[in-house]
Amino acid sequence: MLIELDADERGKIEHVKALNSVWLEAAERNVEGVTVRNGKANFNARTYENYYGEDSISNDFWVDLLVELDEETLKFLKQRNVPNIGERLE
Repeated sequence: MLIELDADERGKIEHVKALNSVWLEAAERNVEGVTVRNGKANFNARTYENYYGEDSISNDFWVDLLVELDEETLKFLKQRNVPNIGERLE
């Protein structure tokens, strides 16, 4: 089934797609075992486990990742004059 989208709907999807790319880059920079190739994230559990060990959930990289995701999201939205993503998707 093919769904037809108008220009506004296509624009919304493109914004989310571009924002997703920013999030993937942040994950790659902050989490060992995450690589991004051709716009797709790959996760190597072995690399992740070897680097972080059993206590990985308590490491600061999660905080760093979330802070960067927030900062990059706000920067992305500001560059596009969008006060918040919810408003853009309405």
